[in-house]
Amino acid sequence: MAELFIANPNRQHWLLHYRLPEVTNLQEEVVPAGGQISVARFRKPSEAQLQGILDQLIPIGMIEVKALHRQKGKIGLVYQWGKPIDIEKLSIGIQQNGETALKEADDARHDQAVATMEDLSKLTGAEPESFEVEVSEVTEEFGVKKVKPVRTIKKAAA
Repeated sequence: MAELFIANPNRQHWLLHYRLPEVTNLQEEVVPAGGQISVARFRKPSEAQLQGILDQLIPIGMIEVKALHRQKGKIGLVYQWGKPIDIEKLSIGIQQNGETALKEADDARHDQAVATMEDLSKLTGAEPESFEVEVSEVTEEFGVKKVKPVRTIKKAAA
């Protein structure tokens, strides 16, 4: 019996949907955050049925675990035939997704700071000499608020 493992290198659970040819209803399985599943394990599907599931999921970004090291940016689901995905390989995807999310957030903060500077220019009718935004992370621990600067964005006027 063929077995197909799908892993989720993200920090949120992934609700996996697919169709089997002989079943009219949409099939649904949860791939836990940082975890993996054996697909359709209770139905004991054939290799052709599992390939049909892959054919539905590859176009939306699922990649084979062998291609993990070549993937740039965000990684969705990862699959492997025959045996569970090694935790070291899965951790590569988790780490890359974390780094990608931080970079995307940093880029969004920068873009927002630039847009704010442009809005101020329009409102005041003058270009500011410089503009500085400090992004801070506020957490609360035992009733005490802690403010930790995350990034300062400085922009000199052009």
